[in-house]
Amino acid sequence: VPTTAPVAPAAGIAFKHVTVIDVTNGQRLPDQTVLVVGNRIQTLGPVDKIRLPKGAQVVDASDKYMVPGFWDMHVHTHPDDGGSVEDSSGATSSERTVYALFIANGVTGIREMAQRWEGGADSFRVWQREIMAGTRIGPRGIGPSADLSEGNDLDIGTPEDAARVIDSLKAAGDAFAKFHGAPDDPDIFFAVMREARKVGLPVVGHVPRSVSNVEAADSGMRTIEHNQTQHQCWVWPEELPDSAELDSLCAPVAQAYLRNGTWLVPTMTT
Repeated sequence: VPTTAPVAPAAGIAFKHVTVIDVTNGQRLPDQTVLVVGNRIQTLGPVDKIRLPKGAQVVDASDKYMVPGFWDMHVHTHPDDGGSVEDSSGATSSERTVYALFIANGVTGIREMAQRWEGGADSFRVWQREIMAGTRIGPRGIGPSADLSEGNDLDIGTPEDAARVIDSLKAAGDAFAKFHGAPDDPDIFFAVMREARKVGLPVVGHVPRSVSNVEAADSGMRTIEHNQTQHQCWVWPEELPDSAELDSLCAPVAQAYLRNGTWLVPTMTT
């Protein structure tokens, strides 16, 4: 049974005397009331200026802070996530608990980078429908997606295979495809990118060593994941060159990303 979201009063929940962190203007807004009705913030303002609807649940949030929900932009959820962890009753956790843990840590949105098990994309769709219906606790997600290089039983051995797989993923309604850096064959990589541009399927992921970061951006790669896959510009700290040499390595990459609207998703650890 899915982890069920609690039922909120129809008039909403009001957090009073909370300090709101305004990330747009870089300010703290003290002594605010935030009224949440359903799954939307309906009203925000100073406590003495906000009138609450009858029946609203009031939470005293004095000395507390409220921030916008965080997004985790590189997530892999699996059916066995946390499966070996037991609670005090001896029960084991599951992917349902992992979804709830995102919410418990303030992560209200995720970008699902690939479901590497049979039926993974379908599971993602079901979980997201349940979240939006309020029958499961969890973050809203961008997906589903497929890993072109490992898992998902996708077999890309030739440029012709690349076109077939990309067409199938587009027809299946995937949000994007992820290139994982293998096979490290530039012909296959560029075939993937050509077909993805043709059918309008975003490609994200790792850049194979046989392709430069500039070439990947110029080919239309939407996002490039992990600092280490910026291999045209990446150096380990102990190998750090002088600033002029580093600039000569990184400036073309930065210019290509700006030119093409390519985003870097650094991820602090993998």
